[in-house]
Amino acid sequence: MPQRSLLSFLFLFLVLYLSPEVRAQSVVVETQLDSTAILVGEQVRLRARVSCDAHAKVAFPQFAEGQLTPGVEVLSVSPIDTTWLNDKKRCELTCSYLLTSFDSALYQLNLTVEVNGKPYQSRNTLGLKVSNVAVDEQHPDQLRPAHPPTEAIFVWRPALLLWCALLWMLMAAAALLALRLSRKQPITRRIKVKPPTPPHVVAIEAIRSLRQEQESGGEEETQKLHIMRLTDVLRTYINDRFGFNAREMTTAEILDALRSHGDAQALDELREVLSTADLIKFARHRATLIESDRMLLQATDYVQTTRHIDPEAEKPKEQIVVLGDVAQQRVRRFFKVTAIVCLVSGEALFFYIAYLLWLNFF
Repeated sequence: MPQRSLLSFLFLFLVLYLSPEVRAQSVVVETQLDSTAILVGEQVRLRARVSCDAHAKVAFPQFAEGQLTPGVEVLSVSPIDTTWLNDKKRCELTCSYLLTSFDSALYQLNLTVEVNGKPYQSRNTLGLKVSNVAVDEQHPDQLRPAHPPTEAIFVWRPALLLWCALLWMLMAAAALLALRLSRKQPITRRIKVKPPTPPHVVAIEAIRSLRQEQESGGEEETQKLHIMRLTDVLRTYINDRFGFNAREMTTAEILDALRSHGDAQALDELREVLSTADLIKFARHRATLIESDRMLLQATDYVQTTRHIDPEAEKPKEQIVVLGDVAQQRVRRFFKVTAIVCLVSGEALFFYIAYLLWLNFF
C-alpha cells in the first residue's frame, strides 16, 4: 500500500510539472560570454537572457556604480530585446553588457535579475580570465614609443580632387582616341557650306557696277560695250532664276519662254531692253546717254520685280565631307601622338596622386 501511494504521488508530480500552465510560471535566467579570456583593456560582451511569463515584470541590473564585480567594469548596456513564445504566453528578454577589466585575474561572473520583484540568479556561473600583455623585457629597444595624435578621417582637399579629375579626363581622352584609331572607318569632318548668292543680288550688283562705269566715261564704243554687258547680265539672271539657257537663245525665244513668268509690264520692260540691245549690236544703232540710263533702270526694275527670295536657301547648310588620303594620315598621326601623351601624362599623374596619399596616411 505505501508503494502504490508513492507511485501515485510521482505520477501527479510529473503531470503538474509537464503541464503548460505550470511551466508558464517558471523563470529561467541564463548568461553567456563572447569570450572567456581577454587581455587587459580589451572588451567582451556578456549576454543575459530571461525566459518568463508574458505578463511578468522584468528588471535587468543597470550597475549604476559601473562595476559588475570588483575588477570588472561595465562600459555600456544595450536596449532590451523581446521575443514572444507559445502564442505570446511566454517571452524571452535579452540584454547585453559591454565589459572590460584593467586588472589581471580570474573573475567569476553571476547576474541577478528581478522578476515581479523577486531576485533570480543565472543558472550558470561564468569565468572570465584577464591576462596581462606580454612584454619582451629582454629586448626593450623593440618597444614602440607612443605616437602623437593623428587625424583618423581622410579629408579630400581641393587640390587632390583637381588632380583626380584631371587624371580621369586624361584617361578618358586616351581611351576615346584609341577607340577611334581602332576603327577602319574614314575620318570625316562636318563643315558649313555657305549658300550661293541669289541671282537677283548678283544681277543688281553687276548693274550697279555698270552704272558707275557709265558715269565715268561716255564714248560711243564705251556705251555700246556697256549695253552688251547689260544684256549678258540679264541673260545670266534669267538662266539662274528661271532655269533655262537664256545665254544661247534669241530675244524672241527668251520672251516666249518668259510669258508664263512674271507680269506683263516687267516683260515689256525686258523686251524693250533686249530689242534696243539688238539694234545697237546688229543695226549699229547709237544709244545716247539718256537711253543707256533708261535701259539700266528698266533692267533693275525687271530684276526687282521677278526676284525670288527663299529664306531657307539663304541659311548655311552643314555637310559631312571625307578627308583625303594625306589628311587622313595626318589626322590619324595626330590622334596617335595625342593618345600617347595623354597616357604618359595620366601615368605620371597617377604616381603623383599615390605619393600625395602616401604622405597623408604615413
